Amino acid sequence: MDSLPVSPAVFICGAFATYTIGTWIYNLFFHPLRHVPGPWYTAISSSWLSFQDMAFKKALVIDELHQKYGPVVRVEPNVVAFLDAATTRFVYSSTSKLPKSQFYKALLTNENDHAMTTLDPLLHAPKKRAYGPHYTPNNLSLYQPEMREYTQLLLEKMDSYKGQKSFDCLVLFRRLLVDVIFVSSYGQRINSLKQWDTETFKEDPASEIVASINLFPIRGVFRASVPKYLWDVLCKIPIKAWKRVVDSDRRVAEYVIAARDKLVQTDKRLDLTTGDLETDGETDERLSLIHRLLRQQVKAKAEDRLSDRDIISEAMGHTIAGVDTSSTTLSYMMYTLANRPDILAKLREEIDPLMPDDGQSGKRTAPDFLVLNRLPYLTGFVKESLRLYGSGPSLLERVVPQTLQGEFSIKGIPIPAGSVVGTQAWSVHRDPAVFPDPYAFQPERWLEETEEMRSAMMPFGTGGRICGGMNLAQYMLRIALVSTIRNFDVVVPPETTPESMACRFAFVLLPAAQRVDLIFTPRKD
Repeated sequence: MDSLPVSPAVFICGAFATYTIGTWIYNLFFHPLRHVPGPWYTAISSSWLSFQDMAFKKALVIDELHQKYGPVVRVEPNVVAFLDAATTRFVYSSTSKLPKSQFYKALLTNENDHAMTTLDPLLHAPKKRAYGPHYTPNNLSLYQPEMREYTQLLLEKMDSYKGQKSFDCLVLFRRLLVDVIFVSSYGQRINSLKQWDTETFKEDPASEIVASINLFPIRGVFRASVPKYLWDVLCKIPIKAWKRVVDSDRRVAEYVIAARDKLVQTDKRLDLTTGDLETDGETDERLSLIHRLLRQQVKAKAEDRLSDRDIISEAMGHTIAGVDTSSTTLSYMMYTLANRPDILAKLREEIDPLMPDDGQSGKRTAPDFLVLNRLPYLTGFVKESLRLYGSGPSLLERVVPQTLQGEFSIKGIPIPAGSVVGTQAWSVHRDPAVFPDPYAFQPERWLEETEEMRSAMMPFGTGGRICGGMNLAQYMLRIALVSTIRNFDVVVPPETTPESMACRFAFVLLPAAQRVDLIFTPRKD
């Protein structure tokens, strides 16, 4: 009897099913990582974790896997998450030189690499040399006048409500950071805070850059979770809200390119041919970040020079990271203090004597950075906030290279070359062996800080690829925090709930509601 004809569609579906089932069987029973603890559904496919990522719960579910399976767990067919201090020191050290994984390519800016997405640590080094001097404490101190000026404007915006209604302080803090970063990175005033209409919240020229910076990490989540061909298809979906997510990278690029061009046209101190700087006897440390990148373009060795496109991508990376991260942590700080009057009272006991009324605006201004950095309870509060609400909680993936000498293992479990390994601050910061009662917010724990606590803290990453802008973040967290609580009481309105403030993850931390509505009432004393 003649066999029945098989349609091409049936044949293709059958071949695909056979390939998929075969891949599952291989990953579960024959893969080099088959001996690593973990559930079967993470072993056979990356789909489960990708789905969790698109639900903004990736760090949470990885932490749950650690609690169930232990400090070493297979979270994808070729990805192992670990919790081990010795392994952390080795994997992220500047000497081991483990490259980053392909995951980071989802965070390209202007479709080009910047420091964070550069996989090879050797290629990352020239970029770090270019931007590093911008973030030294001495250089950042030169920007204190602008930081204070914009913080004063922040207080005026808060005061305009007179404690009569709530507003989204997450947006307000983003605008503060946009202003500070544009003046320090591009030498320009974008006046984001000044333009914010506290009555109607209508769109203004700065709304687009603020919104695009917020949407960029969400764009990265979806880009990382689907194959490139599918991402290209998704980018063509004509839904307005989705297009804003997809176009967030392009819109930030347009702002940065315009800022770069304006600086080149108006600031003639820098000779773009030689990289020499004309000064009037002052130091060149007051150069913007763009200035420093342009100097590197002509002064570095030929193989280390940044292209024009590299400069735009690098500046974009610093702008996005600097705004979205600190604004989120600041918002969680305010929410915490609104719920913890005991902590607020201790902070005020420490800072109030250092912040008298200025006699003019009626607003008490923050003291110098050096003074703020020496306040023990304030330091403990900032560290505890970064422990529980640090903006970089996610898995930091590295690839075990073929060139690694000797066998690589984690807590006695061999990990073959080509595997991806990583740890995440969300879990490390909640290790009860290091932080007793880890889910409790206790600034006092830092008054008796141990070496284990110090080495476990990684809110800005760790090792040779640690966040370059962490000093700026530390300064802005302190100056905005003390200025706000010295001048305002903070109240949680009914619309802000534990559910709306639940932590979600788009590589960076974000609240579930993607907004933080609070009431800021002027202090009477």
